[in-house]
Amino acid sequence: MDCLRALRWPAALLALAALAALAQLPALGSFFDPQDFMTFLIPLEEGHSFHSYMVDGWSWNVQGQRVGFFRPLTSLTYMLEYPVWGPRPVAYRAVSLLLHAVTCLLLGHLLGRAREGGPRWPAAVLFALHPGAVSAVWMANARGDLLAALLTLAAMVAVVRLRRGGFTPARALLPGSLALLALAAKESGLAALAVLPATWLLWPDGRRDWRGGAALAASLAAVAAVFVAARLMVFDRGIGGYGAVNPPEVMMARVPVLAYQSLGALFPAAWMRAAAIVSGLAAAVWLFLRDRRTARIVLLLMISWGAMGFQTLAAAPDMRYLYAPSAAVALLAAIFLCEALRRPGGWVLAGATLLLGLAWAGMSRQVAQELRRRNAPMQAVYAETRAKLELLQGRRKLAVVVSPDEVDTPGASMKEIRLYLDYLSPQPLPEIVYVSSPRAAGADSADVVVRWAEGGLVTGPPLDR
Repeated sequence: MDCLRALRWPAALLALAALAALAQLPALGSFFDPQDFMTFLIPLEEGHSFHSYMVDGWSWNVQGQRVGFFRPLTSLTYMLEYPVWGPRPVAYRAVSLLLHAVTCLLLGHLLGRAREGGPRWPAAVLFALHPGAVSAVWMANARGDLLAALLTLAAMVAVVRLRRGGFTPARALLPGSLALLALAAKESGLAALAVLPATWLLWPDGRRDWRGGAALAASLAAVAAVFVAARLMVFDRGIGGYGAVNPPEVMMARVPVLAYQSLGALFPAAWMRAAAIVSGLAAAVWLFLRDRRTARIVLLLMISWGAMGFQTLAAAPDMRYLYAPSAAVALLAAIFLCEALRRPGGWVLAGATLLLGLAWAGMSRQVAQELRRRNAPMQAVYAETRAKLELLQGRRKLAVVVSPDEVDTPGASMKEIRLYLDYLSPQPLPEIVYVSSPRAAGADSADVVVRWAEGGLVTGPPLDR
């Protein structure tokens, strides 16, 4: 029996990873995203030192000033994985699937705590199939989104245990330690600085021992200080990040996008997305009015949704930013199903969870198919660059013909040749200019003109010679 108990959690982890893989299958074997080359493939293939890669992997120089980001935990995962996997995108996605499964288990744990020992599996299954997880799992460069969300949720679980189990120094310091790791994974880990105090104040179980609250507040203040100090050191007395912040009116216009995407309502018609938002809001209000205990949990999850989704508002509505807020939505959906179907029993709950899970799985497959379709031209250009490497490397200047009007074609993906040459060739990168045709200005001074024709790369001298 002890052996069976020990195998329970690994079996659940693998089952959830397999479930997510089935929903995301069309995209799992597709090629890397261009940002994957910039973030870790090229720097690690070129053999950057540990210090250089940690500092330079996510940052760049603008007029002599370093800007960008500092994500040491995420960088460390790539440094450990690259010698093992090399340029095999499916291996990085397999690791991300396992991390996703761990996040699903954490949501299941929170569901069980929220419903006083009720079923845990609805939250875990729903998030495993949620379309908001697809892009973050698919894009190796989005590892930070996964880790920041996972660690923030783990810190929430640690706060719940602190309240329920009483004060000990280890319990009190664990949430802050996990928050620090979340910030080391990605800046979106800042959400933990809002989510953890909210969990301490709003979670309906246990008691608020002032010693635990004081330790949590002090540790989170220390985490914020370390976050700022590390960036002041890395970015030459700045804190990095983007150079500009969107104005408030732009951010407010993105709230509906955050809402329908994290709801998994990726419908083509605006009225269908609006109907999904209204339905989700109505479900949240219904839960809020049930009783004080449920109202506190709903309020906590809404705060978490807003804090975790802030990157979509501040940067852009990118699907990989939706990972953490989608987790909050999946947990809310599971609580709603459990509360609404409390009387009918387990089979009705299982059927309703299956129906919602299948709907989200269908959306996930659509997202995965779109990622694979969009990525196919880049994979074709990479394969041809590798096949014709001897003709391209060692040149003084290359003119690459890019067809900007042919969206989602190899012709439009030719601009990625710079990344592929930098990764594949040990020789210095030649000067590369992008032109609209072999006769365009700038092509005449190149050694070789590279274009896409008849299903492959065609190289030759400029046409006016």
